[in-house]
Amino acid sequence: MKVSFDFDGVLDRTDVFLYAKELRSRGIEIVIVTSRSPQEDNTDLYAVAKSIGMGHGSVTFTKGKLKAAYIPNDAIFHLDDQGPEIKAINSKHNFGTVGVGLSAPFADWKMTCEMLLSQHPIKSQQEPSTN
Repeated sequence: MKVSFDFDGVLDRTDVFLYAKELRSRGIEIVIVTSRSPQEDNTDLYAVAKSIGMGHGSVTFTKGKLKAAYIPNDAIFHLDDQGPEIKAINSKHNFGTVGVGLSAPFADWKMTCEMLLSQHPIKSQQEPSTN
């Protein structure tokens, strides 16, 4: 199971960061899709990713382009704080895009994320043998 987060204004918030750490401890894969460029100073982004337990390969830089084309198709949700991004993602993907730091209907972003996750139970790493 995989979920996607924007960084600036989202994963750099303490409440969202702590939620991402919780998800990771529950066995959920976290990816970051950011409008930043890899040529920028991304020390803050990589520090947050590392403290969640993510490697550099879990970060996708869109270089200012809309994130919709870069979010993994198998993500359960993407958490973002930009209305135009959310609209573009919703028009391309068939999963939940959750707004954080926006007014209703996105006010309770964590509850919405949990509802989306509950619709996709975590599969165990090893399925029992049928032999």
